[in-house]
Amino acid sequence: MKHYFGEGGVLLLLMCLSFLGCNADSASSPSTADGGLVGNIDASSPRTDAAGIEMDARLSIMDSALPPGDAGPMPDDMGTTATDSERAQPDTNASDMGAGVLACDEACTGVAQCLVEQCPGFGGGLRRIIYNRCVNLCSPELAMQLDGLSCEETVEVASGLIPQVEPACRRPEPGDGINALYIGHSFGRSFAARLPQWAEAIGVDNHVQSIVFRGGESGAPQALWANQATRTEIQGILDQGQTNLLILICCSEQFRVDGTDPAIRQWIDYALAQNPNTRIALALPWPDFPQDYPSGDEYAALFNGGLLLWHRLINRLRVDYPGVDIFCIPHGRAALELRTLYEADRLPDVDAMIRGDGEVGIFTDQKGHAANILLDVGTLVWLGAIYGVDVSNYPLDREYATDLPGLAELILSEDEYAR
Repeated sequence: MKHYFGEGGVLLLLMCLSFLGCNADSASSPSTADGGLVGNIDASSPRTDAAGIEMDARLSIMDSALPPGDAGPMPDDMGTTATDSERAQPDTNASDMGAGVLACDEACTGVAQCLVEQCPGFGGGLRRIIYNRCVNLCSPELAMQLDGLSCEETVEVASGLIPQVEPACRRPEPGDGINALYIGHSFGRSFAARLPQWAEAIGVDNHVQSIVFRGGESGAPQALWANQATRTEIQGILDQGQTNLLILICCSEQFRVDGTDPAIRQWIDYALAQNPNTRIALALPWPDFPQDYPSGDEYAALFNGGLLLWHRLINRLRVDYPGVDIFCIPHGRAALELRTLYEADRLPDVDAMIRGDGEVGIFTDQKGHAANILLDVGTLVWLGAIYGVDVSNYPLDREYATDLPGLAELILSEDEYAR
């Protein structure tokens, strides 16, 4: 992406794909403090840097209201967290051993799995700490209560035991309007502006949308934070304490260099300080200047490499902000899918990739701004990610030969970070 990833970003993607074997699993690998990409790091390794101390402090939120003590043995496939080095030695009192301990081990393994699967605020990296907290509170009676429950029922029981579970598992329901703030550039602004009207079709009549727009690179998180006037404008909205969804869009200069974006953390910290129930959405647009890429395959390869890095960033944020719903809006994939269909002569709704005189296109200009068909698919992706709804039967105002709602739902269903 010229504008969003840049030449440094392309090099970064090649490094990731060629040397680190980036895939859905390795996308969660952290980066070094100085920006150099590294392979998977065992989170149980000692952390002495400031970022590590900050992460440990955030993870300790889940310990604050719970009794200390060892959580017992952990199944091999459950991963590790930085808190493991602080755990006490196992209590060998006979009353804690035997069938009761085994029952709690099995029950809490299930609790951890269910919370990670069901709750957007818990990433996979928190599986062990959830397990540990569950075992600290477990008794044979609780293990019996959990036995045989569905994941939904398990989450309900866990919500009564661990205070952080309820906000981490809360999902908006149709009818519950969101007060959203989008801060960013033009490859996200139009989708944000459409949300209030489009939300009405799924039963939401009170979606509130604020937008702070800055064009081009000035709309990336890092540039927004660095510009004092813009930062003050955004903070003024957040200071009202009403915003419960902050939407940011890729890509800051530092992300294009090393795959990290400290400014996103600064925005998250500020938003949570004003409203601790704020959700965070990170939108990833399509590569700009689409005609610079000879084929849809080459165009898609660059986006998909960037998506892996974006997922990696989201995964790190989920670990560092337990209980906060941080999710992806992968609307950029809509451009890739539409271009692929067009090049295969399977998109009868458009005449050209770039709109010309009297022609219907996917993009309106050489830069790659979205034409109506891309706006419609992209807005459905935004709506489905934000409200957690199935958009496959959404009633579009325009008629298309192509199943655009189905395409949007496919994009959402294939991105595990979107819901």
